[in-house]
Amino acid sequence: MGSTYNLKRSLAGAAALSLILNAPCWTALAQSSGGAASEELTLAAGPLGDVLSEISLRTGTPIIFAEDLVAGRQAPSVSGAHTAAEAARLALAGSGLEVRASQTGALRVVRVAAHSHALIRSP
Repeated sequence: MGSTYNLKRSLAGAAALSLILNAPCWTALAQSSGGAASEELTLAAGPLGDVLSEISLRTGTPIIFAEDLVAGRQAPSVSGAHTAAEAARLALAGSGLEVRASQTGALRVVRVAAHSHALIRSP
């Protein structure tokens, strides 16, 4: 897993950085093509960071997350035709994390916001 694992991580990171730097081009392309395309995916369950990186690599959509946020979390298997956002949501199911789209088209993984609304009851 050592050097191959690091190479995959480096390539995924470089691809994500390249996509982010060229975001205006990708955003224009996505808008002109009618939105995000589905990609046929068959990903085994595994470490959440690895599954998210693989989704990013296969769909061409940057998925940004902090390593410490996903550390120790497992993702379920993801299969079928999905957009990057759909696949990421499936991978994040039950993790306490969610994915949010940015204006550049990248996806960002964040903690699920706690509901700050208190239920107010009438007497």
